[in-house]
Amino acid sequence: MPIKITNATVDNQGGTFMKVVGEFDVDINGLDIRNHSVEDNRAITFDIKEKPSFIEKLGLSRETNPKELADLLIQLQGKNKDEGSEIVKKSGVLEKLTTLKDASILTTNLLTLAAQPNIAQIIAWLSS
Repeated sequence: MPIKITNATVDNQGGTFMKVVGEFDVDINGLDIRNHSVEDNRAITFDIKEKPSFIEKLGLSRETNPKELADLLIQLQGKNKDEGSEIVKKSGVLEKLTTLKDASILTTNLLTLAAQPNIAQIIAWLSS
C-alpha cells in the first residue's frame, strides 16, 4: 500500500519528520516544511531497498544476462535432474550464484521453472 501525503505542512520539527525503511511506494504532493532545525537538514529520509529481480530471486547475481538464462531454460525443458545438473554445470551459471550456496537447489529451481506450463512466456520475457 502506498504512503500518500497531500497538502501537508510540517512546522518547527526538531528531528526527522518521516523515515521510511524498506520496500514502498510514496506519493508526496504539496508538502511544506518550515523552520526545520536539524543540523543535517533532513526532514524526510528514505532507506530504499530495491526489490530483488526475478533473476535474483532464483539466487543468481543481478548481472546475469536474461537471454543466457532463457537459453538455459530452453535446454532444461524435459530434462531429468541428472541431465539438468550436467547442463547447468556446463552453462557457467553456477559462477553467478549469490544467495544460494547449494548448486543442487539452483538446478532444482531451474528444472522446476523449465517445466512450468507458461515457460514459453517466461522465456520470451527474458529474451526481450
